[in-house]
Amino acid sequence: MIGRIGKIGLFHRPDNKDFEIAEQMMELTRIGHLRNRPVGQISGGESQKVNLARALTQEPEILLLDEPFANLDPQAVRELSRLVLEAYERFKLTIVMVTHQLEHLPEICNRVVMMKDTRIVFNGARNEALTPQRIKRLFDNV
Repeated sequence: MIGRIGKIGLFHRPDNKDFEIAEQMMELTRIGHLRNRPVGQISGGESQKVNLARALTQEPEILLLDEPFANLDPQAVRELSRLVLEAYERFKLTIVMVTHQLEHLPEICNRVVMMKDTRIVFNGARNEALTPQRIKRLFDNV
């Protein structure tokens, strides 16, 4: 429900619509079983699902994801990737994702902006971005 605060206002009470949206996002992200569990007792993958659900309850037009797959095991990466794809397809969201893990770029990614030393070094199509030469230049320390 914390994600709804921006919609309903800090000093207003959530109504039935707010609870319905929160329930829908818990269902979408498959975290209903975590409803009553303290945040300190959930895994990293579960925490990222909670973060995604919280963001989606705000009914955004643009979803910003900052290193969403950092420190997750391969199974959690696959699950979170599927959930992001489902949210994209269901809500027709624009998704902006920051990642150093290029292997985790979703297949639906149609534009890649690569930065090095605070400068944009590439801005274009995914298939043009992920060439071995471009990746080597991006991560090369020279």
